[in-house]
Amino acid sequence: MTQLKNLSKENAELKARLAEAEELLAAIKSGSVDAFVTDDQKVFTLKGADHSYRVLVETINEGAATMTFDGTVMYCNSRLAEMLGVPAEKIIGRPIFDFVWPDEHPRLRSNLLQSKNKTTRSEILLKRNNATFIYALVSCNSLQLDNSGLCMVVTDLTEQKKTEIELEKHRSHLEALVAERTNALREATLKAERDRLILDSIIKQMPVGIIITDATGSVARNNEAMDKIWKREMLPNENTEKHGYVAYHKDGREYLPDEWPLSRSLQGGEDIVGEEMVILRGDGSKGVVHVSSSAIKDKNGKIIAGVVADVDITERKLAEDLLREDDARLRLAYLAAHAGAWEWDLRTNKNTWSEELWNVYGLAPHSCEPSYEAWFATIHPDDRAAVARSVQEAVRDKKELTAEWRLGNSVSGVRWLMSRGRPVLDDSGSLVRYIGIVMDITERKRAEESLRKSEERLQMALQVSKSFAFEWDPVSDRVMRSASCCSILGLAEEEARSDTSQNYFKRVHPEDRERFVKVVRSLDPDNSKYQTEYRVVLADGKVVTLEETAQASFDLDGKLINLMGTSTDITDRKRVEEAFKESELRYRRLFESAKDGIVILDFETGMIVDVNPFLAELLGYAHDELCKKHLWEIGLLRNVVPSREAFLNLQTSEFVRYEDLPLLTKGGETINVEFVSNVYLVDRKKVIQCNIRDITLRKHAEDILKRDKESLDKLVKERTRDLFEAQKALEQANRLSDIGTLAATVAHELRNPLAAVSLAANNIKRKAKNPDLDKHLENIKNKVVESDQIINNLLFYSRLKSPQLENVNILALIEECVDALAEQKRNKVVVTKELSSIEDVWIEADPVQAREVFNNVLNNALDAVLDKNGRIKIIAENEKDFIKVVVEDNGSGVSRDVIGKIFDPFFTTKAKGTGLGLSVCKQIVAMHNGQIWLQSEPGQGTSVIVRLPKRAIKQSRIHGL
Repeated sequence: MTQLKNLSKENAELKARLAEAEELLAAIKSGSVDAFVTDDQKVFTLKGADHSYRVLVETINEGAATMTFDGTVMYCNSRLAEMLGVPAEKIIGRPIFDFVWPDEHPRLRSNLLQSKNKTTRSEILLKRNNATFIYALVSCNSLQLDNSGLCMVVTDLTEQKKTEIELEKHRSHLEALVAERTNALREATLKAERDRLILDSIIKQMPVGIIITDATGSVARNNEAMDKIWKREMLPNENTEKHGYVAYHKDGREYLPDEWPLSRSLQGGEDIVGEEMVILRGDGSKGVVHVSSSAIKDKNGKIIAGVVADVDITERKLAEDLLREDDARLRLAYLAAHAGAWEWDLRTNKNTWSEELWNVYGLAPHSCEPSYEAWFATIHPDDRAAVARSVQEAVRDKKELTAEWRLGNSVSGVRWLMSRGRPVLDDSGSLVRYIGIVMDITERKRAEESLRKSEERLQMALQVSKSFAFEWDPVSDRVMRSASCCSILGLAEEEARSDTSQNYFKRVHPEDRERFVKVVRSLDPDNSKYQTEYRVVLADGKVVTLEETAQASFDLDGKLINLMGTSTDITDRKRVEEAFKESELRYRRLFESAKDGIVILDFETGMIVDVNPFLAELLGYAHDELCKKHLWEIGLLRNVVPSREAFLNLQTSEFVRYEDLPLLTKGGETINVEFVSNVYLVDRKKVIQCNIRDITLRKHAEDILKRDKESLDKLVKERTRDLFEAQKALEQANRLSDIGTLAATVAHELRNPLAAVSLAANNIKRKAKNPDLDKHLENIKNKVVESDQIINNLLFYSRLKSPQLENVNILALIEECVDALAEQKRNKVVVTKELSSIEDVWIEADPVQAREVFNNVLNNALDAVLDKNGRIKIIAENEKDFIKVVVEDNGSGVSRDVIGKIFDPFFTTKAKGTGLGLSVCKQIVAMHNGQIWLQSEPGQGTSVIVRLPKRAIKQSRIHGL
């Protein structure tokens, strides 16, 4: 029996201990005691809290945690939870490795072990809850008091890393742009060389003599045609005015040096077209040429070169002279022109040939009877059908006979002949004969073929350079363009050959049209050239940018007679230029707005080329004070190694990094900076970019961590007190939550019965009609109203929300509350008002909440003076940014020890009520960023002062709400 009692007693003790353990475990989990429990029921007490998890509190910007040496988190602050994207309560008790990138585990584990003996510091990649990661600087150190664990400080380096990555991307982008621009310049150089070769080829093939000179008249380039015309070789840099060149005017007067067309063009900019000169050739013979010359000017109008074109008209002049001679001279002309005359009698079919014609036909003189058949036999077989058709049509229509053909019997290469015959009619109008001439036009054909090929080459050159030539006749408004315009302007060949200026102006982009038309219309003899850029809208909507250069010609009256020029498609070039400008602008914006110092150095000399505003402000210098100085003159590298040796190292390695470098400001202050330099190319020239980051704050943080134990203990105590206050606020928030639940229950459980009681009282009063009962029924009604007000106060206090601001006439609102008070007052209570200062004053407030404040304050004043000769006075003051309302009563007053508790929830000095009225008022006024306070002395009444802003201020966080 005794044993059974002992077992029962032991069982009861075990149950009690089990219940106690379960209660302790629940308390630990809920945070009521200073410990925590992991999911596997391991219990960790926070006995070392004064030396660990409270070291780094919620106020610092870094993440902080305390943990065991195996990595189990004992405490973390809200900043670390924010970094990881996980609530703090879900971090505590878990291994820190759950929030570290797997590849970083070995390094972090090593740091944790090493932190027993020393401070460890390294960059670690942390995982966020949303599967992203952050770069962080993790510092670990042992808890020195009991060596029971370690503390860890986490600095977020993500933005720094992003900035470094962006800078690297930008540097790579700039290098790519530089390479692209270099390639573009190389292509442009090659293109210019190709254009020069094409131009040389065109000049060489032209039958017209061409000379291009510099501004002094010295020959820069000429073609063989010019050498043939002058029958002497023109040498480079030879001056046509100083090396024995002789020419004569039509009247035989010799040209003076300043009279030469080229001299006039180079000296006065005169454009000379087709001036006839008699020249003395290198072999002593004379020739006649038409000379045209023009000056070439740069964009500023300065003459930089000249061009001369000579057309040999000697043979034409001789032919013109021979035509005026007699028959003997005509024969000489035939011989000189390699021509002959013929006559064809259609009535007898008899042909007569001049002596020269036999040679022209390639026949021995009189080797056969002159006839149509003999002539036809000399024609190349491929040309006979076309020639026969020309003869038949001329005879049929009695018109002039014109034919061109190749000789079929030539042994000296292809020879071309041309025949022109004039019809002779008798008196009856019948065609009787033809009289004509045959000329050897081989040279002309060759020249035409050469010109055709030159034209093809020119078209090819225009096509390759994305250019086209154009000519405008303003009289007929006809615009002709080269075929290369078709691909540029999207035109058909017919539109290219024949267009009007009006049609073309319509194609010009609307934003450029007025300016372009003005440029063309402003041409005059003194302003006969232009160079401009404008955009053209193609039929498919595509926009093309053209660069156009043109030269106008005018008659003696100053009337525009011709406009010739070239247009080049520069769309791609403009796009590249715009892209480069945008890139430079983006770099400049980054340079100007960077929150790190940036300095650009000349690679060769080390002189500062540019600095950004951040560095200038950091050093206390003006921008111009820093430029043209060496790096070491502004305090950098001064204390590392001798200045020039440091710069030589920078030039050689092209990359230098100093983690911690002292930098001296203009005012003599020393700033710790991180210094990184790189070398890159700008316009094929090396420059050095140095990035300078102020690490003063980081150094300061490191100094804080190294403070002695006494400072640490002080900080722990301060933070412990803050945590206690925070815990107290949390407990108050929990109480408010409980009040909210209670209020909802009270409202649900009491309002229905109260409504039934109120309804029953009304029914009894209506049916009984007994004056003796009316007093009791009125008392019941008042008690129901009081009970409902208590419920309202509970609900209002527990569910208080952020104010819904609107413009409120504060005088009208207070008057409304005073009127409501007048309905409740009794006995001899006197209410006075002094509200004139707030007439027409409007404030931004929640009208419902503001009305609740003044109703509560006035009701409290009324309760304080009931059953007395009470007086209540309401005074309003209109301040600059606030309105102040004072409610005074002559009640019994409040003692000083009570004033400190008067705004606490559920504290009241009344026999009835919840003690929530003034607590609600305080919260409402606080949410409006105002103030409410109470002044009272026992026996001297009480004053409640409410001060509200006229305009809403950014809402501040109210602890416990």
